[in-house]
Amino acid sequence: MNYKNICTAEAIALIVVIIINQTLLGAAKDIVIDTASSAWIHTIFISIIAFVLVFLISKLFSKFINLDIIDLSEFLAGKILKTIVCMLLIGFFILSGALILNHISNCLSIVYLSNTNILFIVLLFLIGTVIVARKDINAVSRTNLIILCLLVIPTIVLFIVTQSAGRLDSLFPILGYGFEETFLDNTTNLYAFSGLIYLFLITPIMKDTTKYRKIALIAIGISSLYLFFTVTSLLLSFPFSSLTEDLLSVYLLSRTMSFGSFLERVDAIYVFLWILSSFSYLSIIFYFLTNTFKKMTNIKNRNGVLYSFASIILGGALIIKDVTDLNFGQKIIFPYYFIILLFILLMVLLLAYFKSKKEPVPLK
Repeated sequence: MNYKNICTAEAIALIVVIIINQTLLGAAKDIVIDTASSAWIHTIFISIIAFVLVFLISKLFSKFINLDIIDLSEFLAGKILKTIVCMLLIGFFILSGALILNHISNCLSIVYLSNTNILFIVLLFLIGTVIVARKDINAVSRTNLIILCLLVIPTIVLFIVTQSAGRLDSLFPILGYGFEETFLDNTTNLYAFSGLIYLFLITPIMKDTTKYRKIALIAIGISSLYLFFTVTSLLLSFPFSSLTEDLLSVYLLSRTMSFGSFLERVDAIYVFLWILSSFSYLSIIFYFLTNTFKKMTNIKNRNGVLYSFASIILGGALIIKDVTDLNFGQKIIFPYYFIILLFILLMVLLLAYFKSKKEPVPLK
């Protein structure tokens, strides 16, 4: 039995947790700020784009069995293109890790640990993540699936309560700032679906690659619903202008909930679950980061470079000094990096697909 293959549910959970964390990291807040009352329509619009991309990616990958985008880049143009693609992916993972590590640490510092040095919180997260990341993908994916299951019911309750208590007039005018802002100018908010990048990498670790399209569609479907309900909850609960410099938008939603005197601090439960989710997301990042480096350099053991990359991500998280820097990283650097990387990977996949019609693809 090959213990390095993940089942369908684990593969779906892997993509969904990535997108959930991106939503919590700031994507939902950015969408509301950028498009105001049309945020819910804008969310549907970028979700449709994500589905179109999934159909395209799954169609192109249907020609390749157990190969990822790194293998295909080598097939297309040799080791030079393979190295370029790997370096771009490594940069993406490091940027993602530094942003999520800084964000969750700052949130905890503001809410519960205001007298604790931020370095201590960052190290606590990093050490825990590195310990988990030393395990193989099975351990990471199974833990990730459990965490996602724990998130489901509390998340549904949160969205039902906040939306039932919201003001429907916040959804109007339907086009918010206008047609261009809703459908054209803010398409970089597609970065909310940053889990699309991982769809280029999961085929070698899947137990059944024939279910690739099913996994991708279900994962993006669940993620789209989560993003939609998060955005509409924020829109119905708060004036969009108040979210401009806010690190804790989704956390504030949980603060609006209480169940009488029996359970007043419901937000503590959500913070605990989001901490677990962040741990899981960071573990996924470290796995793909070290695995990408392993494939680029042909080293035997990916754990050998784990501590080096952990140090780099630690440095990146500490470089971000305040909320302004974090917002710049989340809203400017990360979205454009994601869009450029997604375009490059799609081009590599498309060209490899056409090349495969003329010559056989080497099997791994």
